[in-house]
Amino acid sequence: MNQWNPLRFDKEFISSELTRTRKAYGESKAAYDSLERQKKRIEAKLYLEFRQAEKCTVEDAKMRARTHIEYAEIDTLIDQAEMQTESAYADYEGLRLKCQLLIQENSTMKQEMKLG
Repeated sequence: MNQWNPLRFDKEFISSELTRTRKAYGESKAAYDSLERQKKRIEAKLYLEFRQAEKCTVEDAKMRARTHIEYAEIDTLIDQAEMQTESAYADYEGLRLKCQLLIQENSTMKQEMKLG
């Protein structure tokens, strides 16, 4: 929505864009939450593996689980999903602000018409 569009003040266009950006934000947030849950499962699985196989202390097992390559891969995916979620949220909030400003402008014009 950042580029110039002749329909940028059209109510239907704004509402459809608002719906689209809200859906995109919801989908990216769901993907981020899913990756967070997967990260916790992987950490627990690796912790148990290290704790049972190598008979190390609790702290050592946690540290080894967090430094494992499988954990690091999911961590990079989470970082990417977080950036995507933040971008989608920024788009959504930008459109919400635009809607609020248009509503405020419309009510101001109505008040001016009444007065004058």
